[in-house]
Amino acid sequence: MIRSIGVSVLAGAAVTLVSGCAPDSTPAAKRALVYGATPSGIAAAVAIARAGIDVQLVLGESPLGGMMTNGLGRSDIANPALIGGLADAFFRLVGKAYGQTGPVYNFEPHVALQAFQSMLDQYSIKPISGVVDHVLRNGLALSGVVLIDGTVLTADVFIDSSYEGLLLQQAGVQMTYGREATTTFGEKRAGYGYHFSEFPVSSESEDGVVSAGLSATPTQRVGTADSKIMAFNYRLCLTDDPSNAVPFSRSSNYDSSQFDVLARSFSSGVPYAVRALPVAPHKFDLNGGGFFDTDLVGGSWGFPIADLDGRKSIAAVHRDYTMNLLYFLSNDPSIPKAVRDQTRLYGLAKDEFTSSDNFPTQLYIRENLRMIGDVVMVESDLLAENRKSDAIAVGAYAIDCHYVQRFVDRSGNVVMEGTMPSTDTVTGYQIPFGALLPKKTEASNLISSVCISASHVAWASLRVEPTFLALGEAAGVAAAMSVKSGDALHQLNAVALQSTLSSNGAIVSL
Repeated sequence: MIRSIGVSVLAGAAVTLVSGCAPDSTPAAKRALVYGATPSGIAAAVAIARAGIDVQLVLGESPLGGMMTNGLGRSDIANPALIGGLADAFFRLVGKAYGQTGPVYNFEPHVALQAFQSMLDQYSIKPISGVVDHVLRNGLALSGVVLIDGTVLTADVFIDSSYEGLLLQQAGVQMTYGREATTTFGEKRAGYGYHFSEFPVSSESEDGVVSAGLSATPTQRVGTADSKIMAFNYRLCLTDDPSNAVPFSRSSNYDSSQFDVLARSFSSGVPYAVRALPVAPHKFDLNGGGFFDTDLVGGSWGFPIADLDGRKSIAAVHRDYTMNLLYFLSNDPSIPKAVRDQTRLYGLAKDEFTSSDNFPTQLYIRENLRMIGDVVMVESDLLAENRKSDAIAVGAYAIDCHYVQRFVDRSGNVVMEGTMPSTDTVTGYQIPFGALLPKKTEASNLISSVCISASHVAWASLRVEPTFLALGEAAGVAAAMSVKSGDALHQLNAVALQSTLSSNGAIVSL
């Protein structure tokens, strides 16, 4: 089943951008617009400016740097040899900030922000605050965007680098979300029920009430489509340095019964540990992915169809959940003392996110709307059919989907569903240019570098920030070529695009 939807630098060492080439001398007579100052959007804007084309970078709903400046400091890199171009430039800037001569892939939020700001400063790119309200069109070509505050921005080529895909939606590009059936693209991991994780934890409290956070037992057949997506969370930056730690606090709506299932899991022998991944001395990236942790399973389902206020509300729910969970693990007497003691070793880093109570402002939107283009990347494109003649980037991350739902089985126990255990090894694959483009009949001068055309299964590998950085650079180079030549994006010469990317140090070949 396919669901269509129509319609400031912080303290640290100074660093210098390592780029593949200097700006050329082409007059900036025309302009490109990048929507979304995510890592992908920053790479796209820099690639455009480097080509001598005027660029406007609109922040959209994300803070500058998106997830990489908001707690995701443990980079999802399967093969460092496949990191090139502006992605490599970013990681080298991070390395320089830490006094290293080469790239560094794990980092603190403020260091990532400093590196991205340096990349923008080299080309005098000043992000524009605003969220798109609607677009202006001239046939198949977009001519401008109108922001919510009424600001009108015009351009010749447009890139949607946002996590939300809002520019694509407003342009009427066909989008989808959720899980396709196994029969849609012949994907064995597709649909409901590819993998179940069963836990010997009762779904009911002692008085027979089904606990919060559990869905009803699914009635659909294994392999069928649904509208559910993987769980979101916040990637907190924690510290174990008492002088820099802010103790976990609870929100005004704290209710310990929200975590009844978690409390019962300890007596059932289900292992639990705070997944604090080191990124720097005494700094940690807190992630989810276990039985009951910072991933709010099921809390993401309404995000793809929510409006701006709805998305903010979903983010607020996740924020409260995260803080209440950590407070519960630190203080509730139902939690084993060893776990309480371990959790209390950490606190929010006092020197990060100083304007938002040391809490990141970007929700980790692991999955959302995906474009439906003329080319759709699917499971086989990551494995047996991993080479493409129009390749503009490479990916190598595992097919990694966080839990999609937590429900009650027919025996009254808790079951987690939606992950994709590795039965096939992803060694590397080429990403075709066509997957970044909407259908030819929908838009001629619009390209995506995040919400690209892919199935749910393929997205589970494509979704990581290093890949988004590479896609952003590719989209930016393509936009600059289109502006210079006057050709529609679909008409660009793939060999010329590949040649330009390679000359700038980007990786397009396996």
